[in-house]
Amino acid sequence: MHRKIEAIRGLINNIEKLEDLDFDSLDRIKKKSNMVLLKVFGDESAHINGLKNANFSVISFTIGRETPIGRKIEAWNKGKKKFINTLEVCIDELELDIGASVMEKTPIKERKMSVNIKNFNGNLSGENYGTQEFINSGIDDIIDQINEKNIEFKTEIIKLLEEIKSVKEPEVKSKKFLEVINLLGSGASINSYIMALGAFVAGI
Repeated sequence: MHRKIEAIRGLINNIEKLEDLDFDSLDRIKKKSNMVLLKVFGDESAHINGLKNANFSVISFTIGRETPIGRKIEAWNKGKKKFINTLEVCIDELELDIGASVMEKTPIKERKMSVNIKNFNGNLSGENYGTQEFINSGIDDIIDQINEKNIEFKTEIIKLLEEIKSVKEPEVKSKKFLEVINLLGSGASINSYIMALGAFVAGI
């Protein structure tokens, strides 16, 4: 699993080093990225489509007029950001799987969550540690934090989190946690907390 994560991080490093409008190098990275994700996630993975939907070129319906270089670079950077975000979400998913695997091998009473939480006051300890009440309390913390922020897909994210509280099957809970992370996008300050809760319920 760790090798898969390192392979994807290598792809991110390659795309970050690309010079503006270097479409030849981009084409090679796209092919390699597609090959890696196919091997890691299979051909039905939504991540494959995520890479395909990263558009690096200006979409223009004007004939005979040269597109300004500024617009070309703007489109390039948007495509680059979407491509990197997709790869980072892939890493989030693999790390969630690792966390779930560790939790499955650890008795509930002995489970500890050592998570680096930036800009988020989530509580991962207390008297109710390991119970459904503990998990729901963590979800409520996340919802409160999201309500305070101006983020995209806020309604959809909160709906998913509320659904997690009522779902009994751990594997379904974990999938919904991953959907939340996908909607938030990689780099969100509360993702580590969400992943910790997701890994915890996967091991119950």
